[in-house]
Amino acid sequence: MLFIANFKANKNSKETLAWLSEFHKIQQSLSISKPTVIIAPSFTALEPSAIFVKKNTWMFPLYLSAQDISEYPVGSYTGEVTAYELKEIVTYAIIGHSERRKLFAETEEVVNKKILAAKSQSIIPIVCISSINEYSKIKDVSIIAYEPKEAIGTGKAQNPNTAFKILKTIKKNNILQKVLYGGSVGKENVSGYIQDGGFDGVLVGSGSNDPSNFLKIIQYAGKK
Repeated sequence: MLFIANFKANKNSKETLAWLSEFHKIQQSLSISKPTVIIAPSFTALEPSAIFVKKNTWMFPLYLSAQDISEYPVGSYTGEVTAYELKEIVTYAIIGHSERRKLFAETEEVVNKKILAAKSQSIIPIVCISSINEYSKIKDVSIIAYEPKEAIGTGKAQNPNTAFKILKTIKKNNILQKVLYGGSVGKENVSGYIQDGGFDGVLVGSGSNDPSNFLKIIQYAGKK
């Protein structure tokens, strides 16, 4: 199971390291069998986070992800953060998040360029979709994060039965794809998506701001 903590634009480097330090202290209380945890800090916090992760021992596989990635290669692209620059720091990159699509007008063309850019540097794309229509327009990827627009940042998660219909359609096309649920995930509803709904993990936004709460989400995912 994959558990992604997406900090969005909420923590600077100092705050991210404090989160990681606390998460490291409480990780031994985790009872679920071998989750894979992915942390997605801001760009400015990625390098110090990588140093912290590397020098500490973890009870489970823990990786870093970029929250976004440039569609452009190395070159004269002022302000862009390219896959080449990120490949020594991250294993994953979140691409096409609903906030990027809504606030920054990212099109399917841009999303696909970013997927190709990530893969060109062996960074694994975590591609966000909000509908089957968006899913049908992306290039081959191994991880999909389904995040219904009405559930992002609202505190109102989509009914697991409704979300399962999307999961079923995706799995019909590619049974090997890992499909995550994202959108107001909390400890009170996570098992509905994983244990009952069959999702391969969750993409957690505000629920990951506190390390102990994020750990509880991971723990509750394994409970009926």
